[in-house]
Amino acid sequence: MFYIVDDSGVKFSEDKSQLIRAPFELSGTYIIPDTVKEISSCAFSSCKELKEIVIPESVTTIKNNAFSGCTKL
Repeated sequence: MFYIVDDSGVKFSEDKSQLIRAPFELSGTYIIPDTVKEISSCAFSSCKELKEIVIPESVTTIKNNAFSGCTKL
């Protein structure tokens, strides 16, 4: 399986339909691309400096613990 990593270091499936993992140091606001349909388990886990996530209407599935440890959301 091939992956794509955006400028923020967030890892996606090759077609960008699945958001797989964000780096722990992600901070501030993150806007999920409208190609994403699924946010994987623990995708944003422990992103302690992340304050806001903009989730587009294209997202239909958010897996378990996707935002666990995001204490500033």
